[in-house]
Amino acid sequence: MACLKQNHLAQALTEAVIKQKKAYLGICLGMQILGEKSFEGGEFTGLGWIKGIVKKIEPKTGLKVPHLGWNEIRLKRQVNLLTGIGDKTCFYFAHSFVLFPRDVQTVIATTDYGGEFPVAIEQDNITAVQFHPEKSQQAGLRLIGNFVKQTAHT
Repeated sequence: MACLKQNHLAQALTEAVIKQKKAYLGICLGMQILGEKSFEGGEFTGLGWIKGIVKKIEPKTGLKVPHLGWNEIRLKRQVNLLTGIGDKTCFYFAHSFVLFPRDVQTVIATTDYGGEFPVAIEQDNITAVQFHPEKSQQAGLRLIGNFVKQTAHT
């Protein structure tokens, strides 16, 4: 966030995404910066586009952090981004922190890694995923293709 702010990119992103309603797909950190506040390496202010906070995942079963590797997602509701992607589809993860939105209606998918947490959100023109579709083979290509297809007319 410091780099985005120093280079006036936070302001430019807000202009494009919030004011002009351009489509946004955040991946991993691109999801985490959407929240109001993050506790990664201290306490920092995010973009605040999604009401909620970013916290370190704390698996209850002693699993290692960072969460690295393949894991199933659980669909909470069907949206265009997830067309053709079924419940329990595996995606690749590499993270230690996650955005917990206040409005659970924004959550479109979760995963379980020693506890359930949000891994995909959608609110208006903003979509974001905690996993890495670019590393997730066919399912990831499908997700990225869905995003391109739904935003091609905007």
